[in-house]
Amino acid sequence: HDAVEVMREMIAPASLAGVHVFFPDPWPKTRHHKRRLIQPAFVALLAFTGLRLSEVLGLTWADVDLDGRVLHVRKQLERGPDRRRVEPKTARAVRAVEMDDGLVSILPGWRLRSAHSGRTDFVVVTRAGWPLDQSGASRRLDTIVARAGLDVEGEVKITPHQLRYSFGALLLYGG
Repeated sequence: HDAVEVMREMIAPASLAGVHVFFPDPWPKTRHHKRRLIQPAFVALLAFTGLRLSEVLGLTWADVDLDGRVLHVRKQLERGPDRRRVEPKTARAVRAVEMDDGLVSILPGWRLRSAHSGRTDFVVVTRAGWPLDQSGASRRLDTIVARAGLDVEGEVKITPHQLRYSFGALLLYGG
């Protein structure tokens, strides 16, 4: 069994306080991306919720209700070096967003693997536990897109904002 199978199939949800990966593959291969234990799951938050980048980056684990299958958007991450949670621009931006099955299945493992998984910790963090800033998040998405071979010249560039629009379009066309 590989690590992903063990985590998904053999360990009950919420049964571990943490998981330490001491020897991840130092030379990961593209063809093994589906089997990697450590995935850039923040892309799922961007792609399957329609949240703005600042809203995704402002989420704390207290905002994630897995049992209710809801993300509570209460704050957003302010641009700039302070990386503070601030009120959204409008009252309508404070909302509850339903999560689909895929996101509900991804987030528990992501939280389990994070060294920063307390209620007040940010969901998307750096290794040091700081919230990822917007330029860092955009660079991370660029890397993920490039590794997946989706950075095709002449095609629409995949950005956090483009993922938001795509989610909206899927909702419209899905009925």
